[in-house]
Amino acid sequence: MNYSWGSLPRLVNLVGPARAKQWVILVDKIETPEALQSGFAQWAVPQGQVLTKALEIAERISAKPQAPVFMTKQTVNALVQAPQAIGHMDADQFALTVLSDDFQEGVEAFLNKREPIFNKKLPE
Repeated sequence: MNYSWGSLPRLVNLVGPARAKQWVILVDKIETPEALQSGFAQWAVPQGQVLTKALEIAERISAKPQAPVFMTKQTVNALVQAPQAIGHMDADQFALTVLSDDFQEGVEAFLNKREPIFNKKLPE
C-alpha cells in the first residue's frame, strides 16, 4: 500500500486507529472476511471477476441522476476529511494562545501562587 496521497488517514477513517496501526506497523496480511467486516473492502469477488463487478457497479451508478451522485460523493468526502482539517486547528489555537497576554498572566499567577486576572475581552 502506498502511504502517500492521504492513504493513511483514509485507512484510519475506514478501519479505526488500532487496526490501521496493526496492519501498517506489523504488515499483517488482511484476509477477505476481516477486510469485509472491518469496512476496508465492500465486496469480495472470485478471482478473475473484478472487472465484471467494477462494470456492474459503474452501470448502477451511471443509471442514477448524476448531480445528486456528484454532490453526495463530494459531501461524504468533505465529511471524512473534516476531522483531519480540524485536527490542525488545535495546534494553531495553541500557538496563538501561547502568544496572548492571558497565557502570560496564567503562567505568572501559577508561579506566584495567586489567582490569575484574565482579560475578559475577546481579541479583535
